[in-house]
Amino acid sequence: MLYRKNWTNHRALMNVESLVSWLRQQDPNKSYFYLNAKTCLLTQYLRDHGHDGYAVTTYYKVDGLEYPLPKELNSIAKYKKPWFKLRTFGGALKEAENCLGQTQGLDKHRGWYECNNTRNGC
Repeated sequence: MLYRKNWTNHRALMNVESLVSWLRQQDPNKSYFYLNAKTCLLTQYLRDHGHDGYAVTTYYKVDGLEYPLPKELNSIAKYKKPWFKLRTFGGALKEAENCLGQTQGLDKHRGWYECNNTRNGC
């Protein structure tokens, strides 16, 4: 594999904390179309970290292989707007921070985060 300065292992990227960190560095007014796999939020996120993949509602593809897309990330990318409306990075950041705030209650018995608000899909 060629060296890519901004490359990060894709599995390390696919969580709310990493997405929030990246979104905080983006222009909040930048828009994206959720239904376009080539330009959606998560595809741009992957590409900005050195991957030539894309993301759709249930999976993302990197290096020719498909991986399940965490539901939280899809919920953040599509946040509370009609399907065919443009969304902004700022709106996604707000949704991601909201989801992140809800995941503070770590379920120690199961080892995964629980969101108290199911409307966000967290």
